[in-house]
Amino acid sequence: MQRFASGSDSRARPWLARFPARRAAARLGSIAALAALAACGGGSSSTSTSATALCQASAATGTVISLSMSLPAASVLHMLSEASVAPAAFSLARAFAALSLPASTSSPTSWVADYTPQQIRDAYGLTPLPTVWTSLSSAQQAQLGAGQTLYIIDPYDDSELSAELAAFDSQYNLPSCAAMAISTSASLPLAAASTSAGCTLSMVYTTSAGAMSANAPSYDSYWAGQTAIQAEWAHAIAPLARLIVVETPGPTSTLGPAVSLVDSMGAGVVSMAWGWTETAGQSDSMFTTADMSYVSGTGTGGAGQVQWPAVAPQVLAVGGTSLISYASAPRDEVAWTSTGSGSSLYTALPSYQSGVSGLGAYRSVADVAMDADGNTGQIYFAISPSTPGTSTGYVASGTGIGSAEWAGLIAVADALRAFNGEGPLGSVPPWLYPLLSNPTQYALAFHDIIAGNDGSCTGCSAAAGYDQPTGLGTPKMAGLLAYLTAGTGVTPPKVGAVGITSASNKTLQFSLAATSSSPVSWSLADEPSGMTIGASSGTVTWYQPVVGSYSVEAVAADPTTGLVGSATAALSIVQAASAPTVQAATLSATPGQALYYGLQTTAPNQDALGYALSGAPSGMALSSSGMLSWAAPAAGTYTPTVTVTDAVTGLSASAVITVKASATAGPVLTGASLSTTAGTALSGVIAVLSDSGATQAQISIQGAATGMSFQVSGQELLLSWPQPSCGVYNLSITATDSAGLSTQTQVSVQATG
Repeated sequence: MQRFASGSDSRARPWLARFPARRAAARLGSIAALAALAACGGGSSSTSTSATALCQASAATGTVISLSMSLPAASVLHMLSEASVAPAAFSLARAFAALSLPASTSSPTSWVADYTPQQIRDAYGLTPLPTVWTSLSSAQQAQLGAGQTLYIIDPYDDSELSAELAAFDSQYNLPSCAAMAISTSASLPLAAASTSAGCTLSMVYTTSAGAMSANAPSYDSYWAGQTAIQAEWAHAIAPLARLIVVETPGPTSTLGPAVSLVDSMGAGVVSMAWGWTETAGQSDSMFTTADMSYVSGTGTGGAGQVQWPAVAPQVLAVGGTSLISYASAPRDEVAWTSTGSGSSLYTALPSYQSGVSGLGAYRSVADVAMDADGNTGQIYFAISPSTPGTSTGYVASGTGIGSAEWAGLIAVADALRAFNGEGPLGSVPPWLYPLLSNPTQYALAFHDIIAGNDGSCTGCSAAAGYDQPTGLGTPKMAGLLAYLTAGTGVTPPKVGAVGITSASNKTLQFSLAATSSSPVSWSLADEPSGMTIGASSGTVTWYQPVVGSYSVEAVAADPTTGLVGSATAALSIVQAASAPTVQAATLSATPGQALYYGLQTTAPNQDALGYALSGAPSGMALSSSGMLSWAAPAAGTYTPTVTVTDAVTGLSASAVITVKASATAGPVLTGASLSTTAGTALSGVIAVLSDSGATQAQISIQGAATGMSFQVSGQELLLSWPQPSCGVYNLSITATDSAGLSTQTQVSVQATG
């Protein structure tokens, strides 16, 4: 696909698939490199092996070493395996643990998003598109713009528009628009659009004087793309509205006559995605027709570039934003650097802007905003006459696409108003500015853009409330429609706000409530991935919550009135506390010979653990450090229970330690402590295993230091340490034989300075 700028300036580039995972992989590679560097001392190296240097080394790693040993009856044993503590591998694992990324990370601000119709509707809080377009109720049809007319005015001809719109509809499950011819001799105004006929598409050609013509204007590839953008995205917001595309012979001096023609065709919403620098002689009189709404983009010239017709006081001037992400609330959206804005040199300040401080005596643009950045653009389809039948995907940028989308939004508002027996909005700006005096209602209707700029001047930056680059902000469509369509005696549903804190290890579920004259249909906006809501029950479910804070917009639609209400559900998902663990074991003991066994435990966050022993035979004890001891075991089999409790969370875990005391059964492990000087290679036998009742044994070692390696040779366990580090290392060696019996011994390895 390619990008196309919609507005008074254009930029085109291929639509390349942007893979956040690819960026994340590159970023993770950088993190890994840094982690490895940190693990190796920041990239520096040292060849010193002096005892002083080695005595600065860290203590035991905590890594558990496991080996296997054969125990044939003839006691002729051989080495089966070896293991070691690798310094680099261990350090790198620790560095990764410190720098690990969460499972779900937000997109970096440089990620390019190419939005589809449903994504834009989701981002700005409009009702989801139906999956089936038949058997819709009258209220549902009104929510999709049925019975309204959208006028698109552009210069030159897009001869492939019908096919382009069909490709767009097919791709995104939008209703097709049947072709409907309008005769050049048709009586004006036209009959009102049908509320049940669905979308229709009519092409009207004009002369330079604004009269209807049977001859299409000449083709221009730029303006053909502009027309496709306008028609497709106005249709995406108001899928059941009638589309009438008016094409003029060229961009110079033909907009005014075309608007006058449209004014005579009947009530509707007019989108104009073109304009030029204002002049003193321009007339705004054609924008005063009753029951007509006019929308125009502010252009792409940045701050100080004030364009007509956007500057006309009756026209809704649409600025541009960069919609970086809408995965969480509030949206990650900033002022677009290229959006047109500023103060008029000729048009007096309209009364609806008189309450905005700092505007001076002249009309200020923009009034509102919508996504316009080519790096966060929206997909549309176009066909070149040179390759008929072949649709190509492009990505649009420019304030003109926001003009089309706002026109669609106004058409939906007019459809809902008609459903309630009210008239069209007409000129829209006077409806919107009063919201500034009602902060609560303003917050429900608009997302206030407070970051970004389109220049370095005073007033070029987005700010709280009104600002020139983004006007009042971007729409929260559910709340804005509720405000624009509320009539006497008819009120939108009132949704109760909720605040919930829950843990990440359990399903989150809660129910929403709304006050309404009839049962409502529920939906969500800005919800995290995996969260759902019952359309009729209002029950929100999230089976696998992710730690974080979320502001989810709960939307209730009244199918009878067509009105919607919303409220925020503030959710906090906290990390669930993890319980400690303790491993069960089967130990062998010799009657009358002391038994010692260190419990195998884990403690979340390295919390301190408390230890308890129950069901133990006389003389058996469990120390505060987790060492099970029995000075003089009595013959027999015993099954005491050990319990470990996390001192911080209070969570606990238990396990059974089976002790079999027999003069003939079970492994016997004899340890031998070793010592050396730091830096002097050390090797030797640290334990000998005998077990007359088994043929195999598993050996595990805890407390080993970095650089130590171990191997089995016959019935001996050997240690090798090429460069010992200064310190005393207490190794806990456990042997578990093939009969399931275990024993343990403690060995000290010392390296002096």
